[in-house]
Amino acid sequence: QGNLKKSIQFSENPVPRVNEEREALALEEGYNGTSFIFPSENYLYLKRSHVEVEKKGGSYIPHETFTIVKLDWDGNVIGHYSFDEEIGFFCVNEKTSDLYIIVHTIEGMNEYYDLKKYKI
Repeated sequence: QGNLKKSIQFSENPVPRVNEEREALALEEGYNGTSFIFPSENYLYLKRSHVEVEKKGGSYIPHETFTIVKLDWDGNVIGHYSFDEEIGFFCVNEKTSDLYIIVHTIEGMNEYYDLKKYKI
């Protein structure tokens, strides 16, 4: 059995309530979550999503932002990087301090995967 190093809380309500009428999660209230983890020799990087939902008429329009949280192996938050565009997978080259992100977009019938590089 592993030894707990540290517990970290990112949000107060990480699990959406259940909409009993629809028998589904009430995602129209927004939600948060971690969807990808990238381990490196010195750090652990978590991709977090935060979705706020705007109601327009009878429709719900989600607005999603992404944050990559950098932790050391003792669970201490070292920093974070925020993005307004939808990011997919990512990796970090710690020797050059480069963060590589795959950005996924759909325009009409065309689907694109762009590789972007950021200095961190």
